[in-house]
Amino acid sequence: MKKRSAQKFKSRRTKQENHWKCSWPFLVFGAAIPALVYIVYLVSMSIFYSPLFKIKKVTVDAPNLDLSSFCGRNIFTVSLSEIAARARRDPWVAGVTVHRTFPDVLHISVIPRAPFAYLVLPTRRFLVTRDGMIVPEERCSDKPALEIYGLTLADLPGSILPAVSVFDHCRSLVSLQSVAFSPGFLTLALNTGETIYLPRESLAEKLSVFRQLLAEFQQKGLRYKYLDLRFDDPVFLPAPEVNVEKT
Repeated sequence: MKKRSAQKFKSRRTKQENHWKCSWPFLVFGAAIPALVYIVYLVSMSIFYSPLFKIKKVTVDAPNLDLSSFCGRNIFTVSLSEIAARARRDPWVAGVTVHRTFPDVLHISVIPRAPFAYLVLPTRRFLVTRDGMIVPEERCSDKPALEIYGLTLADLPGSILPAVSVFDHCRSLVSLQSVAFSPGFLTLALNTGETIYLPRESLAEKLSVFRQLLAEFQQKGLRYKYLDLRFDDPVFLPAPEVNVEKT
């Protein structure tokens, strides 16, 4: 009886020892994983926030746009969208692309707004873009020839859209000098001396009529001094004929 009990105890002990021998590698491995993760975290953070990755240089391919305040920020954590939003506060900036050069340089490329026309006021004039934004004249190398009258700064940006529509529709047909806004209609002055009146309502329809009339005038060899499209039937004043004296 005692011999049988001793054998059972010995068998149970052997099983426990075998179980421990099989389990201890898993226990060690399970304990090592958190420690290894923590070590990797500490190493990555020391590299991540190392002075090596502090921004030391910001290059901008645009004059008078200072974004040097981002120097000293971490190149990993700095927000590219924040940089782009800061650059777009400048009315001269239409679009921005930002990319990093590791370990410590930011490169910022700017798409400038193109000036569309001069908004002429009684005391001064402003360069405006097609979307009605005012841009600094000293930062634009190409100056537009078109002038816009009859609007104020308070009318921008939306009220400039009829002038943009007229310009886009007419630039292949005539040389446009100015667009004057009046209540209910627009007055177009051409560089060749003609004047055209267009209603602000149904503007697209009247521009199509204008195109058809120009084609008809050219076909018939007619010249006009002014053309009024504010009515159902167009009204035009023929240009005086130029007599060339023969010598």
